[in-house]
Amino acid sequence: MKILRGLLKAVGIMALVLLGMSGWMTWDGYQLRRDMEQVIQALAVGGSPFVISLPQDRLSLVSVRKVPGVEECGSIQARKGVVHSASIGGKPILIRFNHGIDLRPYAASLSECAIVSITLLANASYLKASVAVEYADAKITGIGSPVFSD
Repeated sequence: MKILRGLLKAVGIMALVLLGMSGWMTWDGYQLRRDMEQVIQALAVGGSPFVISLPQDRLSLVSVRKVPGVEECGSIQARKGVVHSASIGGKPILIRFNHGIDLRPYAASLSECAIVSITLLANASYLKASVAVEYADAKITGIGSPVFSD
């Protein structure tokens, strides 16, 4: 009887832990969706693709390409409000994180590209959200729908 009671207690504790983790991951997924919506709202057709508002508490990846999957013109990785790596044309650059990133000083180098991909990663799971922003002549011409995946 003692063994059964101990076993039930252990199963109950594990069930509570799993329920808590499941709730935390669900909440983080909701927050990821909300953060991506805020990033998209900060962008506007006709606006600059080089000023990108990013959340401070997420891992954010920004890549600038000519066409999807081909030759990267620039990439930025920011985490917890700090830019950890940034490069334009394969050369490392220094960028400050101030509620996002400002690539306007590098607009001439990025003018030959056409797509900015913005990816946000969840803090508690493997979820990620990404959106592609198309531009020409330093003006946004189209904002894609966000894609959520794991």
